[in-house]
Amino acid sequence: MTTAVFDGSFEGLMELSAFLHRSKLSFDEVSDIEDNSSLFSENIYADEIVSVVIEKLDIEKLKTVFLAHDKATYKTIVNHYIEMMDDKPTMDTTVKLNELEHIVTREAHKYKGFIRFEMSEVGFFARIAPKHDILPLIAPHFWERFGDERVIYDENRGVAALIDKSGYRLVSASVERFEKHESEQRFEGLWRRFFESVSIKERANKKLQQSFVPLRYREFMSEFSSIGYTPQVPA
Repeated sequence: MTTAVFDGSFEGLMELSAFLHRSKLSFDEVSDIEDNSSLFSENIYADEIVSVVIEKLDIEKLKTVFLAHDKATYKTIVNHYIEMMDDKPTMDTTVKLNELEHIVTREAHKYKGFIRFEMSEVGFFARIAPKHDILPLIAPHFWERFGDERVIYDENRGVAALIDKSGYRLVSASVERFEKHESEQRFEGLWRRFFESVSIKERANKKLQQSFVPLRYREFMSEFSSIGYTPQVPA
């Protein structure tokens, strides 16, 4: 098993792609982690500087696909780069790229509607745990929409988007627990009572409800979540 290894950044993956295209080295996987699982494992690296050709690429699309962050995605991007440089794009790689872009952007779109900001001791604070690294896609939306000081914390990756009037930035963060403002706790209680009062038990359709609001989003929504909540933070 031969693994092509890069530094974990999008720029690093592009540099690795250019190197693999020029060197013609064969590889089985692409990863940001070395494979030392067996004596037969082999890791290859971009050991020379090769200029990345971007004229033939849709860089914004590739940056979006890159946010899926898994080995299959990395390999698809590398294959796409090599195919485009050789002017031999394949239907298989093109379809995979389109599917990945749809998956990532769809999750980002859902979170734009499902994020709930809560008043805490540090201001407006929201927690998310997406499958993909969507903070770079949703942070601009909330900056343009509110333009004030807010924090969106991705628990799965330990990264926070810090938003203020001047823009936003992504930083590494660790939130073991946060305390909701007293007024926020009262508001959540009122909101849940309203949510329950307008529900008609005889017409409840959980399957339909879950199609609109999947279970994995509800832990972070005041309509469904409990007041006492401790985030699960990666080690």
